[in-house]
Amino acid sequence: MFHKFNNEFIQYTRVLSLTEKPNNILMWGHYAQSHSGFVIEFDKDSSFFHQRRSNKDEYGFLRKVIYQRELPNNDPYSTEQLVNHFLTKSLDWEYECEWRMLLVSLDAYKKININDKIFDLYPFPSSAIKNIILGCNISKKLRDSIEDIISNRKDYEHVNILQASRSTHNFEIIIDEYR
Repeated sequence: MFHKFNNEFIQYTRVLSLTEKPNNILMWGHYAQSHSGFVIEFDKDSSFFHQRRSNKDEYGFLRKVIYQRELPNNDPYSTEQLVNHFLTKSLDWEYECEWRMLLVSLDAYKKININDKIFDLYPFPSSAIKNIILGCNISKKLRDSIEDIISNRKDYEHVNILQASRSTHNFEIIIDEYR
């Protein structure tokens, strides 16, 4: 029964995964094309992250991922436990400091195909963005594109551009104001 629910749940549910640590060196290496990408820092207080319609609604709000050693023992008749299945990861991933938000696939405004994988895109208000952090190895072309978007759109005038760099003394990422 759990397997059946899992397959059905995946058909209509998408997961937005975020981290609370924009300077995590492993996250930059794994998820930002080896420091050549960028990070969007969101305002967690934005209405986008508070779309829950009732206390029983499992969609549209942020929840911290649960890290544990044991596999979850889920009761297939408990909705809460089934949802926690999608919010639980091995302790080995704890460095990610991940938060997740479940979204309904039908709410996506666009689907894109990248290398035969379909991705759902969701609209979010520009006011939800606080900062854009440029990676240590970002290309001039990508940096210029981001600068152009931020400087030419009134709805992004509140967004700061920051620059990530590698520390010269420690294995860490430093985030500073963009020059």
